[in-house]
Amino acid sequence: MPLKFKWTSFGYNEKRNSYIFATEDGGILEVDFEFKKDNINQGVAEGKARYSVTDGRLMEKIGDQENSYYAGIKIKDLIKVQDGKKITNIDEIRNDNDNFVAYLTDDKVLHLNEVITKENILTGEISTQVNESNIDLKKVLNGRNPDYLKINSSKTTVMIFFKDGEYISIDTKIFESPKILENKKIFSDGRKITYLDFLIGRNTILVGDDKGYVTAWWPIEDQLNKNNLVFSQIYSFYSGDDSPVRFISPSKRDKSFVILNEKGRVSMYHMTSGKHLVDIVSNLTKPKIALLNQKNNKIAIFGNKGDKIETYDLKIPHPEITFRSVFGKIQYELTSKPEYVWQSSSGSDDFEPKFSLIPLIFGTIKATIVAMLFAIPVAIMSAIYTSEFASKKIRNSIKSTIEIMASLPSVVLGFIAALIVSPFVENVVLATIFSFIMIPFSLIFMGHLVQLLPKELLNSMGKYRIWIILLVALPLGLYLGVIISSFVEKLLFYGDFKYWLHNYNYSPLGGWALILLPFGVGITIYLYRRFLYEFYESLLENKSYHQAGVIELVKFFVLTICSVIITFFVAFLITKAGIDLRYDLPIIESIMNTYVQRNALIVGFIMGFAVIPIIYTVSEDALNAVPEHLRSASLAAGATQWQTVVNIILPVAMSGIFSAIMIGFGRAIGETMIVLMAAGNTPIIDMNIFSGFRTLSANIAVELPEAVINSTHYRVLYLAALVLFLMTFIINTFAEMIRIKYRKKSSQL
Repeated sequence: MPLKFKWTSFGYNEKRNSYIFATEDGGILEVDFEFKKDNINQGVAEGKARYSVTDGRLMEKIGDQENSYYAGIKIKDLIKVQDGKKITNIDEIRNDNDNFVAYLTDDKVLHLNEVITKENILTGEISTQVNESNIDLKKVLNGRNPDYLKINSSKTTVMIFFKDGEYISIDTKIFESPKILENKKIFSDGRKITYLDFLIGRNTILVGDDKGYVTAWWPIEDQLNKNNLVFSQIYSFYSGDDSPVRFISPSKRDKSFVILNEKGRVSMYHMTSGKHLVDIVSNLTKPKIALLNQKNNKIAIFGNKGDKIETYDLKIPHPEITFRSVFGKIQYELTSKPEYVWQSSSGSDDFEPKFSLIPLIFGTIKATIVAMLFAIPVAIMSAIYTSEFASKKIRNSIKSTIEIMASLPSVVLGFIAALIVSPFVENVVLATIFSFIMIPFSLIFMGHLVQLLPKELLNSMGKYRIWIILLVALPLGLYLGVIISSFVEKLLFYGDFKYWLHNYNYSPLGGWALILLPFGVGITIYLYRRFLYEFYESLLENKSYHQAGVIELVKFFVLTICSVIITFFVAFLITKAGIDLRYDLPIIESIMNTYVQRNALIVGFIMGFAVIPIIYTVSEDALNAVPEHLRSASLAAGATQWQTVVNIILPVAMSGIFSAIMIGFGRAIGETMIVLMAAGNTPIIDMNIFSGFRTLSANIAVELPEAVINSTHYRVLYLAALVLFLMTFIINTFAEMIRIKYRKKSSQL
């Protein structure tokens, strides 16, 4: 279909399948291809229902229905260049209602035109507004005519290339005042550009050279100046031999592309995965073009004169998937470094799916560990109490209550976490954290106070002693948590803990102190047991019950103060070293950072309620299974009930307790509804306990219903399910090995 005008330059808009032509008389025309379909009724006369080949129509008959297809072109005058200047290079980005046109005239001035078309919805009248700007490139072009001119998808950069490898970029973010960003040689070894085109999406430039290589380029962050972008080579692909690249055909559906070199060798690659998909040697003499169709299932190779065509059928169902793309780091388009990313869908046609399972595996492990930190101490200590200290009546009541917790649907727990707990905790974050610290402190403190009571009063309390301690300690712990958190927030967190989390100008001392407090307690206990235990025992000799209780209480406060001092000393040293737990940690980057309402802390706390019944039940059964003669022998030898538990009961029951923990671990790994509703469902790798995440199970639940059967997305979700199964299988196998080892040891007692 011949065009009835003479043109000097043209550009192609692959997204709209349209061309823009610069004519000899200084005009700019927009050419659209039209494809129409007409249904032909059977009642139409035979002569009218058929068309000849020459009128450009194609007939198709499906059953009794006949269809007529017509291909044509639609030409639209876009812009008229003033003063009749000749256009040497042109390119266009077109959206629904506006065109962005960049063209270079023979006086070496780059013109930018923004054509905005509006339609009055009442009258149907169409109005056009043209905005213009330009930049003089005489100095940088030095009288030369560029070989390629390209506009990126965001219309922020116009790129000019010469075949000798020189590259000039013009920043058009501010439309009225464009400026030159870069002017450099992209090849340091003297290679020449033989072909150049955009990959789908107009973000990546594919550059073919005279050595047979195609390199992929896009702008990345400058290491010396974070505010600047530098046009950089990211990937390199070999056409098969040293023959110059003659043609590149990008895919219309993914990041694949076809390379044709001068010797007729055709190669197909997927840019991101790096897979070499096709290698064909054409039988044609010096083929000119190799085109990939829109479905990526056929390649057509055209001869030098266009009179001969070779076609090859392809079957490449999942070009983007490799072991590295699923379990390794990949540098995706427009990113500055390789990353683990899961992003399976988007609203853009040129979007590239990202299928790294690592963020999902990380989220699964993160949720499980945080949940177990809540569940294990509560469940095991509860099992020890009901098994060794509580009366039969109380044990039955507590055991029944905890086992009823197992019947709570996880969707109910997730609902409570998302709509009640999360909004509440968001307003009292630091008070919540200090409550977790002060409640155990209050319980231990009340235990020491009880020892100061007269023996007669203590004995009269009997089995109600523990309930009295709980009724006093729990409110006291909550009250102390609120009071101390308010004081600490003003002293160490500048009055606002959530603001401190993302304001890096504030000292990280308070954050380090919070994180290191368990470490400080552990160091204090170790030093006490290592150096002061015998001295302390000597102090208790020949002391009365009341005097020993006072000494115990003083020891508790002294050790508490020492723990705080050690914690702040270590936190001070780390802070002085310039290490900030909010952004400066090696590998894990941060432990605390910006607070998100639905986060790991909330999920861990609520998921702990789902896991506690399992760990408690199995642990309690394991403790009850310890032979009674071992308890009796220990008590007869003069050991206290607590010493018997620590030194006799726990070692013997360790295999069962370890099994309980591993069963709870498996339950937490597979949890779906709680993390789906309360974790924010964001597939990111972030050690921040105040950020969200996405787990394997939640991801499968969310995305499997919308995945196309047998698509890459669908298969990767099944792979995620297999990974989840393998994680549980490996953990349970390891747990069984440990359990057998402990059982052998305990059987020898």
